[in-house]
Amino acid sequence: MIDVSVPTGFAADKESIDKVLTLQDIIKRYDVSGRKVIFYVDNIKAGGQLSFDFLVKALYPVKAKGVESQAYSYYTPEIAAQSLGPDITVK
Repeated sequence: MIDVSVPTGFAADKESIDKVLTLQDIIKRYDVSGRKVIFYVDNIKAGGQLSFDFLVKALYPVKAKGVESQAYSYYTPEIAAQSLGPDITVK
């Protein structure tokens, strides 16, 4: 699972997320839940890498703190990693 947090004042662009699924065959589906996009990844190998991006749209001017995203094993959640995104300012 990859749980990507969307900063306050932004909305995930579903069209660009749909494109991720067409480009990455190991991502089986996604859910948008509040300010999170959860990607369901199938069979990534130990030491394997996965890279993708999608768009978020600013809803209004905002100074947003970086938010934490994480990747973890659904069945073994103690296998996990986190990353903190940068602060963002939209004028």
